[in-house]
Amino acid sequence: MTMKTAIFATLILWFLTDFSIQAQVTAMELNAEGVEFFRQKQYKEALQSFSKAIGRDPTNADFYYNRADAYYRLQSFRKAVHDLNKAVDLSPSDPTVFMKRGWVKYHAGNYKAALEDYEQAIFLGAEKADSYNERGLVKSALKQYKSATADFTRSLAAGQVHASVYTNRAEARYMMQDYEGAMRDYTTAFEQKPDGHSARVYDFRGLTFLELKMPDKAIEDFSKAIELEPKSGTFYYNYAYAQKEKGNMETACEYWQKAHKLGYSHATDYLIEYCNYTDEKLKSLQTYKTYTYIDDRANVLTLEERDRLEKNLAVCSREAGHKIKAVIIKSLEGKTFEEYTVKLMNEGLKHDANDILILISEEDGKAHIEVDYNLEGILTDWVIRQILSKQTDFQKGQYSEGLNRAIDNVMDIMSRHIEDEKMSVIGELNHKKESSRSILHQFTGLEALSVAFIFILSVIIFAGVWFALKKTERSSSLTLPANRRMTENNFRGGGISGSW
Repeated sequence: MTMKTAIFATLILWFLTDFSIQAQVTAMELNAEGVEFFRQKQYKEALQSFSKAIGRDPTNADFYYNRADAYYRLQSFRKAVHDLNKAVDLSPSDPTVFMKRGWVKYHAGNYKAALEDYEQAIFLGAEKADSYNERGLVKSALKQYKSATADFTRSLAAGQVHASVYTNRAEARYMMQDYEGAMRDYTTAFEQKPDGHSARVYDFRGLTFLELKMPDKAIEDFSKAIELEPKSGTFYYNYAYAQKEKGNMETACEYWQKAHKLGYSHATDYLIEYCNYTDEKLKSLQTYKTYTYIDDRANVLTLEERDRLEKNLAVCSREAGHKIKAVIIKSLEGKTFEEYTVKLMNEGLKHDANDILILISEEDGKAHIEVDYNLEGILTDWVIRQILSKQTDFQKGQYSEGLNRAIDNVMDIMSRHIEDEKMSVIGELNHKKESSRSILHQFTGLEALSVAFIFILSVIIFAGVWFALKKTERSSSLTLPANRRMTENNFRGGGISGSW
């Protein structure tokens, strides 16, 4: 009897251990599959594999980290941050998770939160060269150029002697009006890497050449930037300005017109001032670049900020199931936000009962969120006041940062509402399922679990003992007496069925 008990216990322990190992291996295999998809830039397929791995093992921080990377590549920044939050919970001392979350927040335009993550990553001992360089980029986005320059210098000192760090520091020095220092960094960067720089690098070096009174060199760099990104109005605008500095007004007007067509609004003033364009003539120009979600009527956003906000608003609108728009105006013109919203709609702004409108007034430094009756139960007046009460970015002129923060807050409310609706539907379905059960099948959850466990355990014991004893019969030089073998056979054959 003792021998039987030992065999049963060993078999059960073996089964449970093997089952756990198999589940873990399967999760790791799914993760490896996702990594391979990711390497092949098949991000949607990678996402599916990482999600399956998480389903098998929801306690592995690496799986969330990898899925967040796939979400990031698909520009689903909120979902990426959500996964990285989970990774932080599971691995709070891993600096790479904080670095990745900071990087995603940086690209989502949430610079202050990104900076906090980089501070934590460096505190935890992150790779100094990379972390200093990336933190420098965040500080540059926050217009902390002096501190950013110091970080890029730290990155170089820590061993990140790479052309991109020099170009990053050059841009920060340009913004501090240290044009000589910026040119020294650009010279070093191009000595290390003569080709393959981004359009942004050529654009900023061109601007530096302009400040150093070298328009010919500037024109060369702006031409290269246009070649790399022919749909960016910024580069046409800068090229035109360089031509103006050389006195080539005909060419300058031609390129300002191209910049205007591509949606670069600052070109409008130059077309009016230097090229004798009237308002009617400007309206007759076809604008190729249009925005669905962001309307910067005050011209306070850079083209890069507008593009980034447009993408963010598009993604959030899909996730929320409601179009989220943002309009920045110069002033309220003495009107209330509600009155100005009506004015915008009368002028052609499309806004229906499912839209969320974020309206910002530059001169007033204030913002307003307008929703129609379909959403008033979710984004109530009280909720909107809470969202905007701590919003100080607009007063500081940080419109991109402020908008991204407002969008995040709106999405938090909408996400909770969507999740509550899902749970409500699931609860209702479960209730109907419970109500329709037959009396013969109304086990409690514990009873059903117990029955299932006893059945599975019985099958395991039967199979395990049968296999073990069959093996013993084949391989052992000792044989059991006939009556003992019969007893075992009776147990194997009749015991299990007898208990049922």
